Amino acid sequence: MACFVGIVLIQLFIAAGVAFLDTAGLCASEPCKNGGVCFEGSDDFICTCGEAWGGKTCETDVDECKASPCGEQGTCTNTAGSFTCACNQGYDNNDGCKDIDECAVGTPCGNNANCSNTVGSYTCACAPGWANDGPTNCVDVDECLRQPCSLGAVCENTDGGFQCKCRGAVVLPGDSCVGDSIVNSDWSAGAAGDNVSGDCDQSDYFPFPVINTLCTGNNVGQAITNADSHSGAHSWHYKRGEVNNYGSGTPFSPALTVKVGRSDGVYTGQADSFYASFWFKAAKNYTNQYGDGSRILVAAGDPDGIEPSSNYLEINFPNRRRSKISVRTRESHPSYEQCAITRDCGEDFGLVYTTVAENLDPLQWHHVEMTLLTKPEDYRDEWFYRVDGVPSPHTHGAYFKTKHYDEGRYVYVNRLNFAALHQPYVDLKGYFFDDIYYKAFNSAQPANSLDEYSTSFEEQ
Repeated sequence: MACFVGIVLIQLFIAAGVAFLDTAGLCASEPCKNGGVCFEGSDDFICTCGEAWGGKTCETDVDECKASPCGEQGTCTNTAGSFTCACNQGYDNNDGCKDIDECAVGTPCGNNANCSNTVGSYTCACAPGWANDGPTNCVDVDECLRQPCSLGAVCENTDGGFQCKCRGAVVLPGDSCVGDSIVNSDWSAGAAGDNVSGDCDQSDYFPFPVINTLCTGNNVGQAITNADSHSGAHSWHYKRGEVNNYGSGTPFSPALTVKVGRSDGVYTGQADSFYASFWFKAAKNYTNQYGDGSRILVAAGDPDGIEPSSNYLEINFPNRRRSKISVRTRESHPSYEQCAITRDCGEDFGLVYTTVAENLDPLQWHHVEMTLLTKPEDYRDEWFYRVDGVPSPHTHGAYFKTKHYDEGRYVYVNRLNFAALHQPYVDLKGYFFDDIYYKAFNSAQPANSLDEYSTSFEEQ
């Protein structure tokens, strides 16, 4: 009996083993291709395929290009189990032809430019002080070649910039050097060029070195200074020249391109009016309350830089205790009407002054405005003055023009002429001048400037 039971159990084990072998055989032959994973079923197998393959046994390649994975900036090529993108320039072959931000990958523009990403590309904009030398290279600009510093200052080129130096000290571009002669800028001595008469070997010294090619030392008659100013840091200190010398050899401001004067008959004036404005202050230390006798003429100048061509305006600081400053004119006497009749007033110049303003504080800056209106009649040009906003109570004419008419000639106006009238080679301090402005215009359209000039002695 025991022997029979053993035989039955052996037969059952054999039958079960045969059934197991039949099921395991479904995946044993590895029916799934291309990396597919086989799973046993009750009577079959199932292949789980990757994204790139399909079919019962993963035998069918999926065409990924149908989904346009490369977008509009590339060409898709299907491959076995994958695809490739051939992207346009500037797009990433490995990232579906997305735009490459070249600016985030290294420094394609170099260290001296700003990189800006664009669709499919990038641009390089050179930083200030640098210039393009090819599409991706910036080289330093030598700004000193365009002479950005005022005359008297030394320009030093730096990487991406420059410096202006006055005797070793860095100054702003365009700043005057303290100690510059007025003719180091765009001013002149009129027809005398840069040679300001009596500028050298005056009696006292400026407290700084003076840049004046015609003089040695710093005992000169005028220079840019930082001792005082109406605006900014600098003004022009005009001390002395030659006594009663005006015209050629005295300081002339730059000429306008428009000449002011009569346009009737044979006259060729391009504007009938001229306006000038400037600020001044006495340069003398007033602690002892004495004036020093400084007298300086400020007049309209002629285009050729030969002479004052119309008015006579004088700033006077008398040499006496508790002195105040006056602004005054000279007028032709007995009157311009009489001069027009006799035509013989030009040599008289009648030493009679007409006061424009008086009792001006020498410790303060004062503002002078003067306006010329030319008229189509001999001897009848008119000047109008204001000092610190107060108009002159008098009628003023064209003093120097009287002599010109007497001589049968006519001189136009297009700038200013400054002239020291006091004694040279004595210790007179003169005046600081600042914020000078003038323009040519027609009286019918006073707001329409035909040409103009200004300086505050900061920018030349």
